[in-house]
Amino acid sequence: MEQDLKKAGLMLKEKGIRQSQPRLMLLDLLTREYGHFSAEELYESLRDAAPALSKTTVYNTLEHFVQAGLVRRLTIRQGEALYEAARPVHAHFICERCSRIVDVPMDMDALLGQVPSGYEILRKEVYFRGVCPQCDKR
Repeated sequence: MEQDLKKAGLMLKEKGIRQSQPRLMLLDLLTREYGHFSAEELYESLRDAAPALSKTTVYNTLEHFVQAGLVRRLTIRQGEALYEAARPVHAHFICERCSRIVDVPMDMDALLGQVPSGYEILRKEVYFRGVCPQCDKR
């Protein structure tokens, strides 16, 4: 855990972000645990280890991380933002039955040739929706 916090500290330093215990813990959790998390889930995961942590701090820190490129915000579910560590760009498959989200490797840059000239791309997001193998067996 101590080594993971040091890694998180280096990542913050590289982006010019001041280190604080909540920032270190949140970035450590996002980079150590592979997945897609709501701010509420992240808050609940850290609450016992950091009782003084507030939901507002989690939301503000996540926004700061998104702006710095450390974390990616996903809008997979209507009205709910999910967050993941900024890893190589990829697509997502969402199961319509169980809501499982799976990363799908994809060369997003190959899609850029299909965008008409003159359009400015602000984010690259591709979502596939369907039924996962576990739900398909039921």
